[in-house]
Amino acid sequence: MFTDFVRDFLEVFFKGLLGFFYSEPGHADGFFDYYGGFFGAFRQLFSIDRYTSVVKNYQNMKQMGTGEWIGAWVLVIVVILALLAIVVVGLYYLIRFFKRLFGSRVLNQDLVDEIANLKGQIVKLTREKDRILGLKIGYQGYDVLEGNEGEDTSSQKKEGESRFYKLTEVDNTYAEEGSQRHTEFNNEVTLEEICDTFRNYAANNPQRPWRKLYYEPKIIRLFFASLATTRLIILQGISGTGKTSLPECIGHFIDNPTTIASVQPSWRDRTEIFGYF
Repeated sequence: MFTDFVRDFLEVFFKGLLGFFYSEPGHADGFFDYYGGFFGAFRQLFSIDRYTSVVKNYQNMKQMGTGEWIGAWVLVIVVILALLAIVVVGLYYLIRFFKRLFGSRVLNQDLVDEIANLKGQIVKLTREKDRILGLKIGYQGYDVLEGNEGEDTSSQKKEGESRFYKLTEVDNTYAEEGSQRHTEFNNEVTLEEICDTFRNYAANNPQRPWRKLYYEPKIIRLFFASLATTRLIILQGISGTGKTSLPECIGHFIDNPTTIASVQPSWRDRTEIFGYF
C-alpha cells in the first residue's frame, strides 16, 4: 500500500512538472485528469486539494501501518519543500527579469542625461578656451614693456628694435644682396590652369620621379582655395590617402620645400595646434 501511495501522490506532482514542457488534453473521467499547457501545469503542480485527497483516501482505507505513514508524511514534507523551492526560484528569476527589463532603461536614461551634461560642459570649456586664445593672439605683435602705472614706457624701446622682427629680417636679407629682388608674376594665369598644371606635376614629379601622385581636380582646387583663405589647414583622413604627400608636392611645385612635423591623430581643430609651432 505504501508504494501505491507514493505512486498516486507523486503522480500529481510530476504530471504538473512535466506539463511545463508539453501539453496534453485533460481527462474528466478520473480524479487525476491532467492539465496541459503552462497554466494547467501550474494548477496541477500546486493543486493542494489533490494532494490532500490522496492522503485522506489512504487514511480512510486504514491499510497502512505506523512506519508506512511516517514514510508517507516524510514524502509529503519533501514535496512541500520542493514546491516552496520552485516558488522561490521562480520569484527570483522573475524579479531579475523585471530588473533587467526596466532597470536598464533607467540606467541608460541616466547615462544619456550625464552625457548631455558633459557635452554642455565641453561646449562651455571650448568657448572659454577660444576666448583665451583670442586674447593671446590679440596681443601678438605688440611689445609688452614693464613699467609703473601711468609711466611712459615708449622711450624704453631700444634703438633699431622693430615690432615686426620677422619682416625686418626679410628686409635685411634682401638688403644684403645689394638690391631688392623683384619677382615677376604671371597675372594672366587662371586658377583652373594652376590646378591642371599642378596635377600634371604631381603625376610626374621631377623631384621624385619614382613617386607618382594622382589627385582629383576637386581636391586640388579646394586646397588652393583654402590657401587663399587661411594660413592653417588641417587635412583629415585615413592612412594612405595622400594627406602628407599633397602639401609636400605643392611645396616642391612652388619652390618652397615643406617641413614635416608630427602631430597628434586626435587633433580635429586648428585651435589645438596654437602654440605647437
